[in-house]
Amino acid sequence: MFLLLPLYTSLLLKLAIATFLLSGTFNNSAIAQIQLSSEFDPDPYPVTGTSGGEQYSQDCGYISGLPNFTVTLNEEFSNLRLFVESEADVTLLVETPSERLCSDDVSERMPELSGRWVPGEYYIWVGDWGNSGDFTLYFDR
Repeated sequence: MFLLLPLYTSLLLKLAIATFLLSGTFNNSAIAQIQLSSEFDPDPYPVTGTSGGEQYSQDCGYISGLPNFTVTLNEEFSNLRLFVESEADVTLLVETPSERLCSDDVSERMPELSGRWVPGEYYIWVGDWGNSGDFTLYFDR
């Protein structure tokens, strides 16, 4: 029975991801699935939501138990930039195929990550320091 728990949890996460498709505003309990190719439009590509959650992540503030967004990159991006705009003091946490990245207060108190991004799945949280707020996350090539 205990051997099936990780498989069951993974299946539930995949079902939750498949349930929420990109179609507007998402709160911190929803997961939006986004697929990007090198010719995405508009550029920058905006998605919106509400920051924060109940889990304290130490370096990236409060986040929800599930990522705000799951992003599938269909190809390599030599220079992809993710940045957030919000009235709240937000953070940006990304689990890449190979590492965990956290950004806070890079550009006028807003988080930003940029660089080379390889194909694969990326899990993205927009966190905060205890005061949640609406945000817009942009993907800029």
